[in-house]
Amino acid sequence: ISGTLISVLIRIELYSSGNRIISPENQNFYNISISLHGFLMIFFLVMPGLFGGFGNYFLVIFQGSPEVVYPRVNNFSILILSLSYLFLILSLISEFGAGTGWTLYPPLSTSFMSLSPSSTGNLIFGLLISGISSCLTSLNFLITILNLRSYYLTLKTMPLFPWALLITAGMLLLTLPILSGGLLMVLSDLQS
Repeated sequence: ISGTLISVLIRIELYSSGNRIISPENQNFYNISISLHGFLMIFFLVMPGLFGGFGNYFLVIFQGSPEVVYPRVNNFSILILSLSYLFLILSLISEFGAGTGWTLYPPLSTSFMSLSPSSTGNLIFGLLISGISSCLTSLNFLITILNLRSYYLTLKTMPLFPWALLITAGMLLLTLPILSGGLLMVLSDLQS
């Protein structure tokens, strides 16, 4: 809902020239809302909603695995996802907000839209926690696909949807630690 509200705010502001909602003194809020909208849609709609939600529902149907496999890891990943959402909202309301529209990397941001350390720290910690949540969900998918199939279902005869989830979950487990390393580098650049 909050991603949709920010999307509507951006569209109202772009409806015509001039300022509709955002005051002329605080033009950085528009850049912050664009960055926050991107993070909300990727880490809170696409990853948990589409990948986790539809994946959890359809994977047990396609594989014939017992319905009981999911509640362990996914409940924990949903709990820490709410903590990540709290950090993202804190990054919006603390100091000047984090986000310059195109980049979050502090040396590339101009002095007009300089990043405040507390809001950028909150944003980076929120993204790190959502990355941990995505890793746990991907690990749950891999375990379910590889170990909890029906006895007659081999990898060769498995439908395309579990294969797509298997490849996507494997790629997420390979790339998310690299993303978190990059975010920690940004955080250490911000502190120096």
